[in-house]
Order: sequence, then structure tokens, then C-alpha cells
Amino acid sequence: DDMSKWDRYALAMPISKKDIVLSKYILSILLSLVSILVSFIITYLFILPRSDMGRRELLLVAYIIFFISLVYVSIVLPLIYKFGVEKTRIITMCVFAIPTMMVFAFYKMGLQLPSKKQLLFLLKVSPLILILILICSALFSYITYKNKDI
Repeated sequence: DDMSKWDRYALAMPISKKDIVLSKYILSILLSLVSILVSFIITYLFILPRSDMGRRELLLVAYIIFFISLVYVSIVLPLIYKFGVEKTRIITMCVFAIPTMMVFAFYKMGLQLPSKKQLLFLLKVSPLILILILICSALFSYITYKNKDI
């Protein structure tokens, strides 16, 4: 977008800044859905028959990956609007590295994993959490983009 001066072109059209921001979120959600569906179908047809995993576990894994991908998008898109694509590439590495290091450190410290009851509760409220994260992210992105000089 930056190299092709997309923002200038888009703003010359009868499209609001709000629509531009929302379109990126909608595209991200659709791409995540398509990716998860394709992955689910391939896994269901080719891997599931040869493994011990059941259909419920496969659905759970697909949902968790979908959740993580949208949380990632919710973090990265506002950063792109704030700092640009080039600077955000470095920050994106930290977005992956910091949680990974934290999980590894917690594992090394011997901290207890959440109970099955706690995980089920998190699973039940996760759609609400995801919607809240997406809304906050979209609002922050819109405010940042609205105040940006293009």
C-alpha cells in the first residue's frame, strides 16, 4: 500500500477512512476463515483418518488457530497504521517472540497449567473476548488513520 500510494488513491474515491480501515479487518477475517476451512478440510480428509485425533479436537484446534490469527491481526494492523509497514516488521517479530519466551519461561519455572474447568471457561468466553479485541483494534486503527496526514 505504501509503495503504490494506495492511500492517496483510495481517499480520492468516495470512500471514507472508516471504510478503508474496516475493509482491511473484513479482508483479514475472511482470509483467516478461508485458511482455516481449507486447512480443516485437508486435515479431515487426509490426516484425521490416520491419527488418533477426533473430530472435536480438530474443530477445537481449528478454532484456536482462527482465534490466534485474528488476535495477531488485531495487534499488527494498528501498528501498521501507526508506524508503517517497514517498522512494523520488526515489531511483529516481538509480537511473536515475547509470548513464546514467556510461555517457555513459565514452563521452565514449573508453573502449573490451567485446569480443564478454567480452559473450558476461557473457550466459552473467547468469542466475546475476540469480538472485543477486534472492536478495540479497529477503533484504534481508525483513530490513528484518521489523524494521519496522507
